[in-house]
Amino acid sequence: MELLPDDVLVEVMKYLDVPSLMTCRLVCKRLGGLALHPDAWRDRYLPASGPVPACAVLRLAPCLEGMSVKLQSAKCILAYTTTRCAVSRLLLEVAGSHGLHAALIIRNQEALGRLRCVEVEFCAPRVARADVSVLWGTVAATRGLEQLHLDCPGLTVRHMDSLTSHCTPPRPSLKYIQAELSSKSQNFNNLVLSAHAPTLDLVHISNHSYGRCPTSTATATILAGMPNLRQLYCPLQLPGLEAVAACESLRELHLHVCAKTEVQDVAGAAGLLRRATQLRELNVHYDCDPDEIAYKYGYDETIFQDLIAELVRALASSGRSRIESLAVWDPDTFEDDTFPSLRQLLAALPSLKHLRHLRLQAAPDELLLGITPDTAPALQRLALRLRSVDYPPCAHAWLHRDAVKQVLSVNPSLELFVTPMRLYCSQGACVACALGCHLRLWDSIQKEFCLFDDEWILIPRG
Repeated sequence: MELLPDDVLVEVMKYLDVPSLMTCRLVCKRLGGLALHPDAWRDRYLPASGPVPACAVLRLAPCLEGMSVKLQSAKCILAYTTTRCAVSRLLLEVAGSHGLHAALIIRNQEALGRLRCVEVEFCAPRVARADVSVLWGTVAATRGLEQLHLDCPGLTVRHMDSLTSHCTPPRPSLKYIQAELSSKSQNFNNLVLSAHAPTLDLVHISNHSYGRCPTSTATATILAGMPNLRQLYCPLQLPGLEAVAACESLRELHLHVCAKTEVQDVAGAAGLLRRATQLRELNVHYDCDPDEIAYKYGYDETIFQDLIAELVRALASSGRSRIESLAVWDPDTFEDDTFPSLRQLLAALPSLKHLRHLRLQAAPDELLLGITPDTAPALQRLALRLRSVDYPPCAHAWLHRDAVKQVLSVNPSLELFVTPMRLYCSQGACVACALGCHLRLWDSIQKEFCLFDDEWILIPRG
């Protein structure tokens, strides 16, 4: 080992766990020094609880990729707020009276110069409003951040307005932001969005409170003026959403259907889809538990179908859409085996001349039989997430459906994917598997599994 150069030993130390790395300090002077080399720690993540106390790690480690901090007691607070260990990512779980401590941790890491991502989660007991105000003021003023996850519970509109009037944002640096949209947090979110508008590439606006969005169109106006925005996740009923069509850089749009969404709420999104010929990908999905919302608000699943119908009509209405990928995920609890607004989709396909990828959460025969080179000339991939009403015993049995054979026959370049199901029956063979056909075809495609961050099966031909 004495013959090995230092850089080789440090490379080996990267693969040691934290207890072993810290033990190296006791072996000899040379290893003790190398155990504190930044390269041995740079890619490590410090969890909120682990085999080595966080206090000990923060005293010795020169840097970390990230760390998670649970601020529910006074344990290790001094180490967290004064450490010289610089991290790139910081996750803070804040409770009780620790909002001020969270702000001090952020300020300390900002001063160390490596901090690029901050995420704050609030947990019980509720953090005092004064502490939250200090914390969000610190977050908004932190320099050099590239990613920010915002959630603003427990603040009144007065607190938020006070923050926006006294906070001076830093130079633009954020590339990604995730924010919770509500009437209480809108002004503060808009302050951050405006400050970092020149650099933002991805904006994720959620509405997990299941309430209605604010009535102000200010957020949409800010989004419309972002010069580098490429991906936008937002509630379908975001006020003034049609204005975002002016964002020429926007390529990918994810629309969340939130609780209490009504048909009239789709007007802004429909206006955006009619005008935004720069879009290349559109995803629409239900963003809450339908059973819970139906219980609380009496939500009717037919509203979702009407919303999809209106969006599809808007997308195809101009005849100038350049959408290449379209995905619609409806709630799993919807029992109808027909894709919502199937006829509107089939009628729209000929106008979507650039559509190459289509992802749906249903597989009715009418859909499969309606896809031809004339109706969908550019379509290369059809991915169907099957629900319980669609399930055959296995993918092999699904291949034997007449509609499946037909769509593959008339579309020679189309790839058909399905999920979730097994390839074929290994025990208790179904009628299709009992025939003993297609086994070689299945064996040749077993590696074709990963698509859209899920496990999918490519249906073979012949």
